[in-house]
Amino acid sequence: MLFSEVGKTLFQLLAHMLPSMFVGLYLANVLLKSGYLAQIGILMTLLSNGAKLPKACSSVLTLCLLDKDAAFSMLSELNRQYGLSDKQVIVVSILANLPLCVRSVIFFIIPACFSMLGFHIGLLFTLIYFLIQLLKTIAGIIAGRLMTDESGNISNIGETGGKYIYPGRIRLLKASVTDTLIPFKRILKIVIPTLLITTLMIHSGISDWLSELAAPLADMSDLPTSSCLVIISGLPSMMVGIAAAGPLLMSGSITAMDAIRTLIITSLFHSLYNVIRMSFPVNISLFGPRLGAMVTCAAGLTELAALPILSFLSGMK
Repeated sequence: MLFSEVGKTLFQLLAHMLPSMFVGLYLANVLLKSGYLAQIGILMTLLSNGAKLPKACSSVLTLCLLDKDAAFSMLSELNRQYGLSDKQVIVVSILANLPLCVRSVIFFIIPACFSMLGFHIGLLFTLIYFLIQLLKTIAGIIAGRLMTDESGNISNIGETGGKYIYPGRIRLLKASVTDTLIPFKRILKIVIPTLLITTLMIHSGISDWLSELAAPLADMSDLPTSSCLVIISGLPSMMVGIAAAGPLLMSGSITAMDAIRTLIITSLFHSLYNVIRMSFPVNISLFGPRLGAMVTCAAGLTELAALPILSFLSGMK
């Protein structure tokens, strides 16, 4: 039964991730070879400039608005082939919280919160959720300014004046396929066994362990026992957690402030759960064991940005 569940979960994860990773690698090769990489990153130029990052990093951040796996695959190519430093990779991964938050808020958080919690409570939680992601982004900008050389090295990644390195678009596209398959095969050799091990760990009880951690945190936050149901439900899916909070709020089991504080804790645990379940194996496969572990640790540490907000809201009760 265990191996059946693990196999099903592993298949679902790979079916979701691998196409995005291949597209990200292919897109990175096409844009880098064509010289148009810097031009598609105009939406996130201010963010990357604020952290003293090369212009090509804004393209990665822009792609995060569409798909994280594709964006991080592009980031790995910049690191592996085009000289983006490990420190800059970590900074970009932190800054990615903002575009990822924008996508999440528009397509998931707002529809779920407004329908399950009502307009006012839903809006308040959405604003607080965005504030937490903004604090992560500010931390990334500060880290970028402290860790990046003043020279703004390799700022010309992906810039060739808009001229094709390869004569002809067809030849460019074909060459990009060949250059994509090589790193993609290398990623497959790492991501499949890593995901298998991680999935086995989760199905062996790690989610129960996180659920046990959630109960004392709810007690410390002076939340009703029923809030633990929201926290546990929200581990695999934040949308499920929001859906669980709705009936509790309507029945009076939790107050509006309790609901918001509970959902902040739920968001924290959901993010940490995803760091273990998804981010860690993907980061290891894309960036290698050392840098992948550093990117994963940075993702976990930035989740602490929720604690000051949670503490402030607890004082308002």
